[in-house]
Amino acid sequence: MSDAPPRLSVAMIVRDEAEHIAGCLNSLAPLGAQVVVVDTGSVDATPDLARAAGAEVYFLDWPGDFAAARNESLRHCRGAWVLVMDADERLDPSDLPELIAHLAGPPRGYRMVTRNYTPATHLAEFAPATPDDSLAHGFPGWVPSTKVRLFPRDP
Repeated sequence: MSDAPPRLSVAMIVRDEAEHIAGCLNSLAPLGAQVVVVDTGSVDATPDLARAAGAEVYFLDWPGDFAAARNESLRHCRGAWVLVMDADERLDPSDLPELIAHLAGPPRGYRMVTRNYTPATHLAEFAPATPDDSLAHGFPGWVPSTKVRLFPRDP
């Protein structure tokens, strides 16, 4: 019996994300996960960039509903766990050990706090970016958003 963490699939829905997708997929590379990208009609290089980074790319005409597109991405996932990501998101390298530990634990969903970088400093939960925040890209700070993004794949 292996001590390796359960196999992870990353499910993504994309459209015209050539500017962002390489950074997202590079941040996921240390996980060695299956990456499923469902493209809903890109006219840029998004599918080629995703494929070049090792992702499995599938195509779906935009169904007019995120649930249908998300379900299509989940249909291709084979891992014991699924992590949902958007192309403009990055996995912080400092979060890798905790994520790997969760994958080795009991199967349940996990809420994750994502940082939504914004110029809107007036928002109640606004947190200023630190000088060493490489993800801020010129934004003065971010607001937290809690979502279930990691869950066991249980068709």
